[in-house]
Amino acid sequence: MSKENLNESAENTLRVSADVVAGIAATAAKEIDGVAAVSTKGRTLKHLIVADKRSENIKVRFNDGVLEISVGIIVKAGTKVKKCADSVQNKVKQDVQDMTGITVSKVNVYVEDVVFPDIA
Repeated sequence: MSKENLNESAENTLRVSADVVAGIAATAAKEIDGVAAVSTKGRTLKHLIVADKRSENIKVRFNDGVLEISVGIIVKAGTKVKKCADSVQNKVKQDVQDMTGITVSKVNVYVEDVVFPDIA
């Protein structure tokens, strides 16, 4: 993920890196009941070799002054997936907007896996 600044205006300057936005999104997604984890699928070999403070697969795009965020989640078995994904969308959008002041136009949620409890 790039370290580019996402929001800058002539009157005021706010610089927020894509990594910060991704961190806010990951934290928000993990707070939703039914989310076991944020997916790590799609990570490259580079991310395994280079020290990266997060292993989540979150994409942040900044276009025309607004953010588009994509989050892959892993849900717990028995979770109502539609309700969980809607909650993730709302929480990520609200938290990113509240913390950064940048408008979020879209939050894409991809359910990439389901985890089942270990039966011992």
